[in-house]
Amino acid sequence: MKDNYNKSISLRCNTCGDSSFEFNEDKSWVKCKRCDREYHGGYDELVKFNQGEIDEQVSEMKKEVMQDIKKDFDKMLKNAFKGNKNIKFR
Repeated sequence: MKDNYNKSISLRCNTCGDSSFEFNEDKSWVKCKRCDREYHGGYDELVKFNQGEIDEQVSEMKKEVMQDIKKDFDKMLKNAFKGNKNIKFR
């Protein structure tokens, strides 16, 4: 199983779809560099507009983690009963 499941998601402008922004220090104001749309709600507003993509990525990550857990669990069971002639795994 992996030690780290970090994933990076690029936030996109709700108007033009670009992912390059300029912002102030505390990210309370964000502006798209391509179409000049301003997000006065800042980073939180941008995350809100991208929530669908974020949820999709989280769902994919959950599937990946569950597959890894199942694979590791199967391996642990096989190793636990290795050499036992009465119990077999297929």
